[in-house]
Amino acid sequence: MADHTKIEWTDATANVVNGCSLASPGCTNCYAMRLAGTRLRNHPSRKGLTTQTKAGPV
Repeated sequence: MADHTKIEWTDATANVVNGCSLASPGCTNCYAMRLAGTRLRNHPSRKGLTTQTKAGPV
């Protein structure tokens, strides 16, 4: 949880989503999966969660 944020309408933020399951074809366009497989792929909490494919992280 972040106690301070630059978001003008709140004082604190929290990321409560820690995982998911592929549920539909729409998961192909999931921003969280793409983020976990690109910029956060070496972050300790996201490392190993995705596999790289031709279509992007899955």
